[in-house]
Amino acid sequence: MLDSNNAHINATTEVLNRRMFPKGGWLRRLLTPQAHIIGIAVWMLPHIVLAIALHYALLKTQKDYDLTIVVAHCIDGWYWTPVLGIFIVYTVGVLPIIFYYLRGIKDAYDMRLEVLWDICIGAISTIASLLSTELDNNESISKVFPNQMWTALMCICMYFISVVIPFREKRRFQALHPSKNGSFPVFEDILNNYSLFREFHAFSVRDFSVENPSFYHRANQWRIDMKRIEGTAYSPLRTKLHAEAHEIYETFISNHADFEINIKGETSQRIYFDISQTMIESTVFDRALLEVVDMMYQQTFPRFLRYKGWVNGNGY
Repeated sequence: MLDSNNAHINATTEVLNRRMFPKGGWLRRLLTPQAHIIGIAVWMLPHIVLAIALHYALLKTQKDYDLTIVVAHCIDGWYWTPVLGIFIVYTVGVLPIIFYYLRGIKDAYDMRLEVLWDICIGAISTIASLLSTELDNNESISKVFPNQMWTALMCICMYFISVVIPFREKRRFQALHPSKNGSFPVFEDILNNYSLFREFHAFSVRDFSVENPSFYHRANQWRIDMKRIEGTAYSPLRTKLHAEAHEIYETFISNHADFEINIKGETSQRIYFDISQTMIESTVFDRALLEVVDMMYQQTFPRFLRYKGWVNGNGY
């Protein structure tokens, strides 16, 4: 069980559960995959309706309308006005709001910087595409640099920011902190040091992975307590530990867990089967602990090192 020296683990979970992500609250519902799908659908709906309405209006007003009409000719028509209007609304109205909202956000993933870069690159490429199409009356520019290349250039830049740079950082981290015989010395020191683990656990809130160190601490402490009473007869302590095993499962592993950890399906099923037995062994969470430790090492640990300024192995 958790002792008084580790009350910060309960406190962090309590803050997340009651203040930031209360069960049944609007914020928790907003962060579900279903909410994301609905949000994307609602955002796309007016664009689809506008596109259908424009094509319908063109078919009614212009008998010679060709669906294969090129962008350069499209801009000359009245039907380009709604599209240009939407772009202006996004650029002048929506983007400043996004910039204002993102200014105070600090996350371990540097997602704020990535989003800002993507927005700027997208806006610049769209403006460049519009200007090159509008100003290139004799199509001399499009022969050298086709209009579609602005979109391709935008995609290449976004791919470099979102994939190439993170992959390079990952390879660099693995080179600086290789595992030794399947173990991770520096990371294991953090797990075994109370002060460092407390800081690592607090950092995981910014990293959006607080469920991993929370589960690790509770399951590991439960395993230690269970090993102390293995081989003994039934006792109130064993009954209490059995109840805590079910609580850990419901909090971190079940399909409707408040802080569900991302472990393999067979691991979750095996734990469900084991805790359903009359006698629960101290090894019931071992496989889940191995997977969670690996996730923390591969995902949260590199960002924690950067946060502490230990990226080059200095300061530890």
